[in-house]
Amino acid sequence: MPDHSLVQVLAERVRDISHRSDEAARLQRAVEAAVDLVAGCAHAGITVVEKGSVRTAAATDHVVLAGDQLQYELGEGPCLDSIRLQRTVVADDLTSDPRWPLWAPTVHERLGVSAMLSLLLFSDEGSFGSLNLYGRYPQVFDSDDIAVANALATHVGVAVWTGRAIAHRETALITRTVIGQAEGVLMERYRLTPAASFALLQRLSQTTNRKLVDLATELVTTGQLVALTDVHEP
Repeated sequence: MPDHSLVQVLAERVRDISHRSDEAARLQRAVEAAVDLVAGCAHAGITVVEKGSVRTAAATDHVVLAGDQLQYELGEGPCLDSIRLQRTVVADDLTSDPRWPLWAPTVHERLGVSAMLSLLLFSDEGSFGSLNLYGRYPQVFDSDDIAVANALATHVGVAVWTGRAIAHRETALITRTVIGQAEGVLMERYRLTPAASFALLQRLSQTTNRKLVDLATELVTTGQLVALTDVHEP
């Protein structure tokens, strides 16, 4: 039978995570929820993959930061395997696990960590990192812990994807608005057509190696455009 009180608490935490204002805040609330909801979890963190590299985006404490950093430096560990192999990785006893001969004994000796659970985080575009749970004792993560952690990881992935989608739409809207305003400035100042003003911004973007939206923002906010020295209608 499911623990209805735990299900209710999980639902409340998921709502709290989803209502955070930005991704960093959502991830931080997620790792705090992991410690509260997963009985065997003493410390929790989230590793994200960005442009081929990994970093710890949220952590409950220094144990996570140090344990994750050791994985990155040594190139081995549960969270890295979870991301590489695209699956959940369970490490029941780091004092005897042969999969990470450098990391496992080091993290146990230095940080008192004896078990770890790493779960993939997915967005609509695929996996983007892992939720990493650190345990103090061997065999500390039972089947219920893994089920709760999987449910939390699923909801975190949805919350992150939703937040990124909204941010992308908002950014696209702002970009279109600023570029439109810049076109209006050029149309009025130089009597250009809409097509010609946009073509001019595109040409300046290419010749100066600057983003078109940055040029447009400069023109709208300052009324001037350094790159604009000799304007002719395209």
